Parts: sequence; C-alpha cells; structure tokens
Amino acid sequence: MARAGDELEDIIDWCIELGLPVTLKELGIENPTKEKLMAVAEAACAENDTLHNMPFEVTPESVYAAILAADRYGKYFLGEA
Repeated sequence: MARAGDELEDIIDWCIELGLPVTLKELGIENPTKEKLMAVAEAACAENDTLHNMPFEVTPESVYAAILAADRYGKYFLGEA
C-alpha cells in the first residue's frame, strides 16, 4: 500500500511534468497576505460549496492552512524551499 506522502509526490511530479502550477507564485500570486488568503479560504467554505461534502469539518482556517501547505510542498519539489 502506498503511503500518502508517496502519492502526493507522484501527483506533484506529474503536475510539474505537465507544466501545471504547483505554487502560488506559479499561479501569478506574488506575496499573498494572510488577509487575502483567508478571504479565499472563507469563499471556499461558502454555505453551498462542495467542500461541505467532505467526511470531516472544513473551516476557513483549515483551508488557509492547506493553501500554505500546498505552496510549501510545491516549492520543495521545485527546489525552492
């Protein structure tokens, strides 16, 4: 059985191979502030959003943390960390 970290590495490597963005910077987001990222996280948690279909509670704080973590992973795999 594959470990979650191995699966994440495979996905990020695949995204990089395809030329897909894996960091906020690659999405054109330079120097994001906590306030701006929290606004995005709050919008993602809107009442009718599909995030509420997850088998666990999704909060703006957890989405914010996930955005930061995804950016750090992307930077790591690009050798920018």
